[in-house]
Amino acid sequence: MSILAHSVKNMKKMAGVGATVVALSVGGFTGAQATEIGTAPQQQENVTGVANVTFQPIDGGAVVSNGFSSHAVTGDIYNAWITAGYPTALSGTPVHFLLPYTYQVAVGDGVKQSFSSEGGRGVFYANPTAGAHFVDVDTAAGQFYEINGGATAYGFPTGEVVQTEGQTILPTEYGAISATFQNGQMVGTFIPNPAGN
Repeated sequence: MSILAHSVKNMKKMAGVGATVVALSVGGFTGAQATEIGTAPQQQENVTGVANVTFQPIDGGAVVSNGFSSHAVTGDIYNAWITAGYPTALSGTPVHFLLPYTYQVAVGDGVKQSFSSEGGRGVFYANPTAGAHFVDVDTAAGQFYEINGGATAYGFPTGEVVQTEGQTILPTEYGAISATFQNGQMVGTFIPNPAGN
C-alpha cells in the first residue's frame, strides 16, 4: 500500500470514529480546487527531498508549503519542475529540490515562476511553443537573460543552460545567449537566429 493510500485510509478511520477532519481552503482557487469540509486532504509525496515540505494537490499541480509560505505550481511549469533531475550550477542540487517562492506571473504569451533554496535559484518559463524550461540564474547565461529583459527581449527559453568550454549557453526562441564570468563580472552576448527575430 502506498504512503498516500495508507494516509487516506487512516484519515477515513479517524473520521469514522468521530474525529473531526478539517480541510483548509486556499484563497484564490475555484471551488473545484478547494477541499470540501469533511473530506481528507490528500498529500502528495514530497518530491523535493527537502524536510518539512507538504504538497496539496490541485487541478494540474500542487500547492507547495514549506512552513513559511505556500505557492501553487501548475501546468507545464509543474510538470517540468517535478521531473527536473538535472543539477543547479550553484551546488549541484537537483532543480526539483528548489522550492517556489513566487506565484506564476504572465509574461508575453506564457508564464514564469521563481524557485530557490540554499542549493540554487532560477526561474521556470513556459509558453505554448517553447514548452517549459529552467533558467539557472547562478550561471552567466542565466544572469544575462534575466538582467537584459528575459522573455520579452529574447523570447522564451527553448532549452536549459548548458556549459561548454568555459561558456554557458541558453537557447531561446530568438537565438542564443553565450556568457561567462570574467574577474567576477558577467560578460555575455546574444546571437540572433538566422530568421533575425
